[in-house]
Amino acid sequence: MASKHDVLTQEEFDTFYTNPWIWKKLKEFAHGKGSIKVLDYGCGRGRSVLNLLKNGFDAYGVDVDVNVMKNGYALF
Repeated sequence: MASKHDVLTQEEFDTFYTNPWIWKKLKEFAHGKGSIKVLDYGCGRGRSVLNLLKNGFDAYGVDVDVNVMKNGYALF
């Protein structure tokens, strides 16, 4: 498994999944509201943000370590 210090690859992202409980809560919250904005505070390389974007959410990520965030930029 890659670490946060490795560049996020498409192959790694393809095996990533968001916790089902989180999906359930986000869908409950978004129901009937149209597009909602989601902030992933401590996003690391942005796997969750990318997954949310691909599923129609208006998602953003922030992390205190900019170098770690840069490791996910290629897929965005």
